[in-house]
Formats: sequence, structure tokens, C-alpha cells
Amino acid sequence: MNRAIEQLEDRLTPVAPVNPSFESGLTGWTLTGAESPVGLGSTVTAVAGGTSGAQHSQLNVPNQDRAPVVGWTGLTQFLRSSNFTMVSGEQILVDWRVTRNPDDAIGLGELRRTSDNALISTFFNVNSGSSTSYTTASFTTIVVDTYYVQFQGGTFDASLGGVAGAFLNVDNIRTVVPVPTIVYVDPSFTSAGANVDGDLTAGGNQAATVGFNAFSTIAAAMAAVASNGTVIVNTASYTESPTLGTPLAEFRTYSATVNGNLTANAGIGGTGITFTGTGITVTGTTLLSSAGNDVVLTAANDFVGNVTVTAANASLHDVNTLNFAASTLTGNLTATASTINVNGALATSGTGNISLTATQNVAVSANVTGGTGGVTLLGQGTAALNTHGVNITSRAVVSAAGVGAVSVTGTGGGGATAGANMGVRVHGAGTKITSGGGNVSVSGTGGSGSSNTGVYGITNGLITSGGSGTVTVTGNGGPVGNGIGVLLDDSGKISSGGSGAVSVTGTAPAGARGVWVFVNS
Repeated sequence: MNRAIEQLEDRLTPVAPVNPSFESGLTGWTLTGAESPVGLGSTVTAVAGGTSGAQHSQLNVPNQDRAPVVGWTGLTQFLRSSNFTMVSGEQILVDWRVTRNPDDAIGLGELRRTSDNALISTFFNVNSGSSTSYTTASFTTIVVDTYYVQFQGGTFDASLGGVAGAFLNVDNIRTVVPVPTIVYVDPSFTSAGANVDGDLTAGGNQAATVGFNAFSTIAAAMAAVASNGTVIVNTASYTESPTLGTPLAEFRTYSATVNGNLTANAGIGGTGITFTGTGITVTGTTLLSSAGNDVVLTAANDFVGNVTVTAANASLHDVNTLNFAASTLTGNLTATASTINVNGALATSGTGNISLTATQNVAVSANVTGGTGGVTLLGQGTAALNTHGVNITSRAVVSAAGVGAVSVTGTGGGGATAGANMGVRVHGAGTKITSGGGNVSVSGTGGSGSSNTGVYGITNGLITSGGSGTVTVTGNGGPVGNGIGVLLDDSGKISSGGSGAVSVTGTAPAGARGVWVFVNS
């Protein structure tokens, strides 16, 4: 609705019908239509005692000395507002009363559509004759449109020609614009007041109004959405760096791209942030922050730049591939996807832990550093693909601070290629699994195809621990051909970096070695 009609300010003038002005800033109030009988002499005046201030409007219905005609009824002209626009979900309210003086009182209040004068809502229609106390009537719009309000007073000549008959009082006309719980984003949502289908991917029509719950930018949607609401971003490219500053129940994106930075801050006292849909690509830096709450991703997101997560827990569930660039966390990080690629240093601090679970494989080519809460990597190799369950390469170090435990578990994929489906593979000089003093556990199971080792340390790949942390390595060779349980080759090593005990156990199918250490390892 026009902001001009938001609040009744009671600045009435006793001159009718020239703009009684009982809406702040709203002009055009007129007496219109025929009174009955003609010449009744209905007027509008300002009187004391309104509900919202010093005055209210009063439609006066004089008796006009029609006695002795029993049953005579007099009706005023309509007091009509100028036109105004209301959006979907907006509520208009009006305070009203009728007063006998001493004749019976009649009152009518209506909301009508401007284009065809259609009756949209009747605020009140009282014909009992009795006086009433102030009552608040309201109506909530369904679609954006242009409207006007009008009021009519009346009297029944109960006094048989006595003194003037009755009054209708109207006061405090205002609107309440609700805060939308679901808002939609698409670059095409630019025509203010237009009715649109907000979710262009879901079936059916999700009715929305541009400027109320539909916007062309993510930033504008965030400024409008209610706390713990839902933001739905349609497929498009958005050149902006939005901040998700309101606690959200859901942030749903349909393969949207943010050409800029993304900051998601659920804030204190919210319920956290949940990313859903078919994914979002962020080309800049991503900051996911949820003070005291969780950050949850369930879609196929691609954070091209650095990712920083500050949350009680960050649960990143991805239906396909979750790619981490350099990422700094505060608190715990739980990530679940089909494939998880750690392409940049991923670290948390304090008591935080990092848990990466992939239904297929985890590929680590950059450091993963947990706090004292430790690190857990799990690659399950469930599909018939050629994948190592957990593959650590490129001088990457998987570790945890202090007494934080490190657990790496992998199962090779179900592909048929020889040597391509190992359980856990640690490859290359400088590449290692270790700890700052906590226990280290590595367990691997070879997948399908021949020569798929359970745990494979090669080319100076190292499994070790710090301080008094123990090292436990368990390998199960793949079921076909030369599936070795634990294999150290080309200077691959398993050792204790301090005083902790080392245990290595390998099992293999018939004819293969459980544990095999080449001379140069």
C-alpha cells in the first residue's frame, strides 16, 4: 500500500467534502454518490476522542425533521479515499463505531478495487441501531492491486422527527506490511508491484509480488525476508557480493552463480543456515558464519575461492561433488558428498573437528588440519567407479592439533581397472597422515579389480603420529588378484614420530600378501 496511507494522523478539517485529511499525507478524500434523501445534509467533521490521537472523523447523519413519517431512513453520501496500491499479504485496518443520537445508527465500511469498483471486503455493515464501541476491522490482500476505501453512515428515525439522528466515527486507518517468510530472486523481477511466479523451477505457480517477496538481487531478498525464513534463488548469474545476514531456515539455489563474494551469517539466536536446491557457484570468497548454530549445505555447491566457516557446526552435505578451496573454520566441520575434493588448505582451530564423508571418494591435495577435536576422513567407494577411497597426494598433510585423533578410512571403488581402486593411498614426498600427539588410525579396503591394496604408502608417503600418539594401520586387500592388505613401496613408511606404539595388520585373499614392505621402504 502507498506509504502515504500508513497511519491516520487525525488532522481533520471540518470542511467537507474538500479533503478531510484524516490520513497523513493522503489527499483526495471526498463525499461522493447520492445521499438519501437528497438534501439530507450529511457532513464530515473533526471531533475529539479518537483511538489514535486527539481527533477522529465523524460522518454526521442529521434527522432533517422528517416526522411524523414512521420508519424514515437517512443515508449519507460515501466518504471515499483516493486510490492506493496494496501488495500481496498486506493488511489494512480501520477503527470504527456508530452512535445513536438518539436515533438508530447505521454504518458501512468497504474496500473496493479501483479498476472495476468490485467489492473486495466489507469492513463493517451494522444496522442494529444500537451504539457500538470502537472496533478494529481488517482485511489482508491476496494479490497486488489498486484499491480505495469508502464509508457511509445512516439513521433510522426512531425519534419521529426529534433531534439530529446518528453518527459514524472512523479513525486510525493504517496498514501492516508483513515480513515475508519466503522470498524469491531472479534478475527478471524488476517491475515493482508485478505478480510473478517466484520459483521458476518448481512446478505450479508460487505467486509473489515484486518488491514485496520477489527481487532481482540476493541482497534485496535478504533485506526483506523474515528471520528463519527461506530465500529461493532461481538459475541465473548474479554479479553482487551478498550477505546472508538474517538467520535462515533455508537458502535454496538452482544452479545459481554469484560473481563475487558470499557471506552467510546466521547470527546469534537464529537456527543456522541450510543451503538446498541444485547448487550455487561462488567465484569469490565464501564466508559461512553461524554464531552458536549450524551451517548445513545439501546441494552441489562449488566454492571456487576461499571458504571460511565460523559456526558451532558446519554440516556441508552435497549431493554430488563438494570442492574445497583454501578454507578456514572455527568450530566443527562435517561435510558429506558423493565426492569431496580438498584443493586448498582446510583447517579448524581450538576444539574443532573436521569430518569429511564421501559415499564414493575423498581426494586430498592440500593440508587438512583439525583442532583438538581431530580429523575423520571416510571414502566409501559405493559406486562401480575407478576411485581410491581416500587418496592423499601433492605433499598434503592430514593432521590434528594437540591430542586430537586422526582417523582415515577408505574403500576402493567398484570399477574393474587394476590398481585404480585402493582403500587409502598416501603418495609422494611430504605427503603424510600424522597428529600433534593424538592417536592415528588408518583403515583401508581394496575395491574391485586386481591389485587393489587396502592401505598403500608410496614414494615417501608417510603414516605417523606426534608425541605419544599411537599408530594403527589395518589393510584389507581387494578380493581379486594381487590384493595386498598393506603395501609400502618406494620409500613409503609407517612409523611413530614419538613414543607411541605402532600396529600394522594386513589381510589379503589367498595367494596375496597381508603386509608387504619393499626393501627401500
